[in-house]
Amino acid sequence: MDLLLKLENYYAHTSFFQEQLADLLSRIENQLIVIYGAGTGGCRLYDLIVENTSPDKILCFVDDDITNDKKRQCKKEILTFENALMKYDVNATYIIASFAFSLINPKLIKNGIKNIIYYPELIIDTTTINDLHLIKEKIIDTYSLLNDETSKLLFENLLKARLTGQINLLNETYDPVEYFGKQNITLNEEEVYVDAGAFNGDTIIKFTNAVDNKYNKIIAFEINEKNFEELTRNTKKFKNLVLINKGLFSENTTLRFDGSRGRCGIDESGDNEIEVVMLDNFFDITPTLIKMDIEGAEMAALMGAKKIIKELKPKLAICVYHKPEDLWDIPLYIKSLVPEYRFTLRNHAYKSTLEIVLYAQL
Repeated sequence: MDLLLKLENYYAHTSFFQEQLADLLSRIENQLIVIYGAGTGGCRLYDLIVENTSPDKILCFVDDDITNDKKRQCKKEILTFENALMKYDVNATYIIASFAFSLINPKLIKNGIKNIIYYPELIIDTTTINDLHLIKEKIIDTYSLLNDETSKLLFENLLKARLTGQINLLNETYDPVEYFGKQNITLNEEEVYVDAGAFNGDTIIKFTNAVDNKYNKIIAFEINEKNFEELTRNTKKFKNLVLINKGLFSENTTLRFDGSRGRCGIDESGDNEIEVVMLDNFFDITPTLIKMDIEGAEMAALMGAKKIIKELKPKLAICVYHKPEDLWDIPLYIKSLVPEYRFTLRNHAYKSTLEIVLYAQL
């Protein structure tokens, strides 16, 4: 059956999202609300509640990491949990719009919050059947190039989740071993590993463990200065390691980003500047493996690595969850560079549309 037809049939017979929303609205009918989580999911939750009730029901957002980006997108003030406790009664209903439920829920209970609702189903990139029909060829082409049934099932279930909010579908393909699992990518003792978005060195440690500390070289890029300091400390024991406090992009330029975020993305109104470069500038390093987790700049960075990818054909592990269109645009772009690549898709976050990684290798 045609993939779009399957999705249409599924959507037509699934009222999961509508049922969940109706249940939520009934539970908060006479309640004042604090939304814990000021990211995209929390903002979407705010919009849905306001569309069906009143903005006066929402007291504020609460977030543990209040960034400029979140301040711009939220339509109510964002407070720390401590300030929200001082300003509002503990009898307010807290809706957790964050996947960090296991960390947030105990904190709320400890501080006397009695009315707690967890509503993770909204924290997805939504779409409609009409939206998918507009890019039908991309959807079908991407689905057809995936190399195994797990990848195809994940791709299909991701689209179903975006249509209906039924995020539990992703449990079927959850893989806890990110990047370097043997089922995802083949490693050897001569890898030249490029880590784009090295953060604090966590992925470098995973890589060195996966290859039993036998590799040729590691080149790590990290734009955030605080992260870079931690990265330097955490990786000082490793041999043949080059750390670069720059980002990867489609050109050599200077961009702005929000420096208050640990995992930072490009932000034109951000309060920090960073130099970004093309990976093709480093052609002499001859990478055999490239990993990218750079907060939505993956497509631009791939364009800046076009020559390396076409000529050297390194193994790739590319995050495709930061932007909805990355799910099809990135694999199709990589395929245009190296038609012989084999592609697999894996999800490495439980009950989540985050940590979706595309793997490509010969």
